[in-house]
Amino acid sequence: MRKYITILLCLCLADQLFAQDKWDLRQCVDYALKNNISVRQADLQSRFSALNLKQSRAAMLPSFNFSGSAGNSFGLSN
Repeated sequence: MRKYITILLCLCLADQLFAQDKWDLRQCVDYALKNNISVRQADLQSRFSALNLKQSRAAMLPSFNFSGSAGNSFGLSN
C-alpha cells in the first residue's frame, strides 16, 4: 500500500513540474518592473508630485466671490 501511495505522489509532483512555463529575459524584466515595490513607490511619488503641482498652479488663479442680500420689512418698527 505504501508503494502505491509513493508512486501516486511522484506522478502528481511530476505533472506539476512539467506545467511550468519558460520565461525569456523580456518576460522576467516586465514581471520584475510590475511587481517591484521600489518602482511602485517611485510611480506613486511621481503621481503625487504631479497632483501637488496642479494644486499649486490652481492656487495661483484668482478667485471670484459674489454675494448679495435683500430684505423686506412690514409693520411697525422703531
